Amino acid sequence: MKNIGDPTAIFSAINAGANVDAPSWGTINSSGDIASTYAPIIFYEFGFNLTALGFDSSATQVGCISPFGSVIVKTRSSDSFTAELKDIAGPIELGADLEVDVAIDGDTLIDCTETTTTLTATALPATNNFVYQWYFNGNAIQGATTNTLVVSEAGNYTVEATIVLGSIQGCTASNSVDITVVPPVPIQLNCPSNVQMPSCSSQADINSQFEAWYNSFTATGEPICKLR
Repeated sequence: MKNIGDPTAIFSAINAGANVDAPSWGTINSSGDIASTYAPIIFYEFGFNLTALGFDSSATQVGCISPFGSVIVKTRSSDSFTAELKDIAGPIELGADLEVDVAIDGDTLIDCTETTTTLTATALPATNNFVYQWYFNGNAIQGATTNTLVVSEAGNYTVEATIVLGSIQGCTASNSVDITVVPPVPIQLNCPSNVQMPSCSSQADINSQFEAWYNSFTATGEPICKLR
């Protein structure tokens, strides 16, 4: 069976001309003896080309859609067609979804010690190639397509990491962080009114009045930037 064009969609083979190795546990031949090979015209194998049949999701742009679940492989212990079923292997995942994850690292607080912070996205599995897109408050940031982003505004930042193979994009994962900007509090000085004293005041009275006047100065704000 073939699809409209090559390659073959379903293919098979049989050991017509030579023996084929049996499983490690061996097999029982037609004489009832334990053998390590299948005799000719006994061993048959077949396969499906899912791409040719149109079921290979990686060949389209919907790489996370899984049209199949899993398969179980059954083997028989002898070369007789009616042999007792002995071994079951599986289930073997066929077209299973790939688990993709992305984490965001970076300082989420911007205060007077800095004006920006850098967010770094790390996508897994690390063996895959990824493309990235960053969003600010739900809107795509033009040109923000690498795994790092320098930010200076408060708000919600989201990154999407998508597996890419050539021009085909597959599974996508996303993550978000909230950035908080804490501006420094301006310094506000509150100055007392001038104090006038008679010229005949004693030095002790002058010192006492000056100390009271000096202590009346107050200030609000953060004269020194707070460190985290």
